[in-house]
Amino acid sequence: MQIRYELVNLLKEFDVIGGDNIQLRLHENISPFGEEAILAENKYGIRVQRVTTRSRGALRDEDVLLGVAFSSGLERVVIPFFHYGMPVEYELIRSITTVAAAERKTIGIVATDALISGGRVQLNDGRATAVPRAKIVAELEKQFNVVDVVPNEAFELWTDETKTKRRFDVLMLVQPSKMNPLGLSFVLDAIKTGQPTVIFEDPAAFGSANYQWPLEMVQDQENLNYFPLLQGTSQNRVTGQVSADLRPLWNFLGIQTVAQERNKREIPAIVWQKNSYYPQSLFLNKHLEYVVVRKATASGTNLEVTLDPQHQVTGSLNELAFPYPGAIAPLPNQRWDFIPLVRTAKAGFLWFEDFESSRLMEAEIRRMRTGEQGPQYLAAEISGGATDGSGEGARVIYVADVEVLGDYFVDLRNRPAKSSVDYRFENVSFVLNIFDYLSGEDRYTNIRNKRPQQFTLRLVEDEREREWVQVNEKMNAARKNVENTLAQVRQEFEEATQPLVRNIEDLQKRRTQGENVAAQLEQLIGTYQQRQQEENQRLQQELTVQNNRLQDEERLIRREAENAIQKIQRGYKVMAVLLPPIPPLILGLIVFTRRRLREREGVSKARLRS
Repeated sequence: MQIRYELVNLLKEFDVIGGDNIQLRLHENISPFGEEAILAENKYGIRVQRVTTRSRGALRDEDVLLGVAFSSGLERVVIPFFHYGMPVEYELIRSITTVAAAERKTIGIVATDALISGGRVQLNDGRATAVPRAKIVAELEKQFNVVDVVPNEAFELWTDETKTKRRFDVLMLVQPSKMNPLGLSFVLDAIKTGQPTVIFEDPAAFGSANYQWPLEMVQDQENLNYFPLLQGTSQNRVTGQVSADLRPLWNFLGIQTVAQERNKREIPAIVWQKNSYYPQSLFLNKHLEYVVVRKATASGTNLEVTLDPQHQVTGSLNELAFPYPGAIAPLPNQRWDFIPLVRTAKAGFLWFEDFESSRLMEAEIRRMRTGEQGPQYLAAEISGGATDGSGEGARVIYVADVEVLGDYFVDLRNRPAKSSVDYRFENVSFVLNIFDYLSGEDRYTNIRNKRPQQFTLRLVEDEREREWVQVNEKMNAARKNVENTLAQVRQEFEEATQPLVRNIEDLQKRRTQGENVAAQLEQLIGTYQQRQQEENQRLQQELTVQNNRLQDEERLIRREAENAIQKIQRGYKVMAVLLPPIPPLILGLIVFTRRRLREREGVSKARLRS
């Protein structure tokens, strides 16, 4: 295993560099079920894991023990298992410096319905379900002291009366809209003192932060199942109290969320953006609300900045993914510094209320999206004022998404999925960079974001990309046909019921004038409602038929593209076999001919063979 080779070599190298300061105990060739393996599990939590390996071209499952425990005095950091995608050098350096430090910095996770630290919640049907702790919290615990904060009352922010050291180096607030108002007021009081805080607030939070991305790189599936936990209720599921109003928080920070007013209610916007980075991903081409932001490259004289290249949080990142994010903007009278960290390219909106009413039907979602509105801010730093508690101040990073914390991104980093799409989302580094920045830590940023250089056959990649671009064009045409068919069905219903609607409107006018037409009006309305119900059933049946047809076309188009790509690859493989021998054969022929000619020089014609 390559990861084991790299791990052992780095451990031995650190042992040599550290001298007497580092003592290395390397246990190799341990039986997965021996006494040493049992001791490692009981003492350090290092367990045997089953992994799939390739040996001599054949795949097989093996029980592997590959963990490391670091200790210094009473401090201990354990990495239970090194998956093949984990950054080994970063994990080792962070662990060594963490246990060697005199004291860890502290992160306070504020309790909200996001249940980022795990817990149990009661659903609407009365069933209780357990929500596991988010994997990103386990990542934070490798470096920080992580504690839960339940803001039932005002909580102490300082370790002593002199206010020289904060109790929490960073506060983590996930989905504050699902807190109770009193708890949010206590957290806001803390933020006003300049308490470093990171806020994750999402207009469309699907489940908790443990939400998994069911993309094709996970199980090669295109269907998406949603498990709403945070939405759909005005009651806080943890406390049972009414959820908080975020306007006081936004007003203090000097920001606003992009929203639309309907019936005296603000409907938040979900941002969508065209997928121009992964043309081979059918999922991202359909679900444009999965926004991918990539570091911009110069195009002519224009440079579109999507990730702030100068900021510690985003300067070394190349690519982030935001599933169904919201958008924020500074208020005109902003009192603090507003520093955009992440913004989209040209993007549009899907209003959350429309999204809920779409029943997740692709055709309905496509119809409800607005046009492109320009770049949108997805994350920003808001800072300024006092930070020592002497007056009001702000030191906040606000991210308009919760699923950016999802377990999927941790799994993607640790175990890059083997699929037709090579996703390179750096969400884990993004989140860890935020906490490092707010806590005043800058030692790990550069090493955390080191990426292995992978070189591919450029010609083959270009051919693959052209094929997938053609696939997207065909799929867009097929979806457009479905939309046109559904629009035609609706138009036929409106034309067929137009005389009935006119009669109803006429009877309503006559009733307002005092005529006794109530019985006729009620009969016509009943007829219209019955026909509308029949039409809805017909539309639903037609939608099912069209979706099935679209899925069949998708499978056919994708199969044709895969066959075309395989044909291209086979062609290059054949050339790789046939072309390399040609130059040495030609060179050999030239050398052979030249030698034969030189052998004939100076020899009389009589001695030459005929």
